[in-house]
Parts: sequence; structure tokens; C-alpha cells
Amino acid sequence: MTMTSSATTTSFLLCASLLLQASSAFMGRPSPMTPPRISSDLNLYLGDGGGAGGGGGPFTLSQEDQSLLQQMRDRHTTLPVLILDAVLPGQKVDFGSHDDKFHQLCDYLLQSGKDLAMIGMNPHTGRPLSLGVTVSIDTRHEKGRMWTLSGTGEQRLEVQGEPYLDPTGSFYMADVELVTERFEPNLDRKEQEEAKSLSRKLPNMIDQWIRLMLEEGVVDASPKELEEHLDTLGRVPKEHTERAMWVARLLNPMPSWKSVSLEIRPAMLACKTDLQRIHLAHAALQGSIDHLSGVRKLF
Repeated sequence: MTMTSSATTTSFLLCASLLLQASSAFMGRPSPMTPPRISSDLNLYLGDGGGAGGGGGPFTLSQEDQSLLQQMRDRHTTLPVLILDAVLPGQKVDFGSHDDKFHQLCDYLLQSGKDLAMIGMNPHTGRPLSLGVTVSIDTRHEKGRMWTLSGTGEQRLEVQGEPYLDPTGSFYMADVELVTERFEPNLDRKEQEEAKSLSRKLPNMIDQWIRLMLEEGVVDASPKELEEHLDTLGRVPKEHTERAMWVARLLNPMPSWKSVSLEIRPAMLACKTDLQRIHLAHAALQGSIDHLSGVRKLF
């Protein structure tokens, strides 16, 4: 591995770090404020003297505009929020507590059928992020006072405003916006080609990384644990965003392998385009390969 490769990796991880810091608009300490009033009806009116004949009547939207507004409304919802870890879409998570307030949260999730908004901490500031994922709860296990939930990360989200306490005072609720690729900036032709080129390199790099993990005898991960982890991940996806997320889940499992790779999940959630995600996945994977092979240690 050349020093140019390592320098590029370092440069991009620095960019990812800056991107992550810029993403953390959330939050000061959550406060028990009044929940926001969100109306499901959107009425648009022209100002005084507007409209046909100056009547100021309702402004008629086209079918396309109405569809777009409905999509925007559908992206906003209110969910219970838990500050725990920067979980990625497709990543499994288990968490539990003896606390009565956590039991209240469990009951709410199972009775309402709602997902949980899970967010992690900014590794640079130690404060909660505004970015996370919805977690769909699969199972609840009770052993005496210890209640444990198991779930899977699904849609990316961004917390809007400050969380507020639920009526029982047990857990926080938050208005969140669900993030989809459809509303992300479009890539130009050059950026599309760059994303495609980097994405094509990842499968061979993944094979190299797996060989190094087995050869180097990493303390955090036995061969059996690595095999189980790969089985859980499944096949490498073809689509750019899914492939980048797959690499991030590979490098940052739960619980994490701290001696293998830098933590990139918060930065991955902060990425705004396919190109940013593929760049980050490529740089992080190359950095881990260099670390495992001894070319350039991360720690």
C-alpha cells in the first residue's frame, strides 16, 4: 500500500469528521416542553386582494403539488426517542433496563405499535446527535425486573426541535423527519461515475479485509464471531447507499470491535449523497485494511 492511499484515507476521514460535527444541531439538554402542534391539514390562501377577482379564496394546488406535499407530510412523525447508539439501517440492536420508566417505554411501544427513534452520541462533543434511525421492535424479553427489547434499524431520521416528556414523565418524545434518497441532491455525471468506480472496488477490498481479520487473529473477533457476523450481514448489496451501509455495519458491529476500525456510523448517517457514503465506506475500509496489515496503524 502506498503512502498516497493512506494520505487520501486520512484526508477523507477528516472531511467525514467535519461533516459529522456540522450535523449535530441537536441538542442541549432535553426539556419537558409542550409537544409541538402539528396539523395534518395544509390550507394555502392568497393574501388580501389575491386570487381571481380579488376574493382571496383558497389557492388550488395541482395534483403533482398535492402529491409532493403529502409525501412531505408523510416524512414527519412523532416517535419516542432513546439516546443509546448510532445504529444503522439493517443493524440489529438489543437493549434493556430494570427501571420502571424503561418499562413504561416498552409498554408504549408494544401497545402503540410505533417504532423507536434511536440516536447516538457525537464522538467529538459527547452530546446527542440529531441523526439516527427508526428501530422496529421485534421481541421483548422479561426476566424479573430486567426487560430487554430487540429490534432492527430501519429508516434514517433527523430529530426536529427539542424532545419533550411523555404524559407519564417516563420517556421523551420527538418530532422527527424520515430521510430518503429521493429528496437528496442529485449527482452530476462526473460524480455518478466516481461513485460507481469506488463502489466497484469495495467487494475485492472486503475480501482482503476478511483475509486479514483471519490471518491477524484480531483480539476483538474470533473466526467464529467473524463468520457469524458475515452471516448476519448477508450478501453485499449492489445499490450504492445499501453497499456503503453494509460496509459500515461490517466495520462497526454491535457490540463494536474497537481494535479493528474507526467508528464511522455517525458520519455515515450524516452523509447527504451516495457519493459521500461510498467515499466514506471506501476510506474507512482502506483505513482498516492498512491498520490490520500494519501499513498504517489507526490506534
